[in-house]
Amino acid sequence: MLLCERHKKEKTKLPLVYNLVIYNGKEVYNAPRNLWDLFTDSMIAKQLMTSDYQLVDLQSMSNDKLLGKSI
Repeated sequence: MLLCERHKKEKTKLPLVYNLVIYNGKEVYNAPRNLWDLFTDSMIAKQLMTSDYQLVDLQSMSNDKLLGKSI
């Protein structure tokens, strides 16, 4: 069972995620230390990741709407 599925059965809230990089390369580690700087557009990435998520509730939609049929 996936960790997230097991957690979902036990709790209603998600656990915190701690970003940690363990690096053991031969070269000096030179990637950005700021998570947002790892994205091409850091401002949009931060906005998307910190805003409310979008919900598509399939249970509330008719089969015809899901299949793109006119009613």
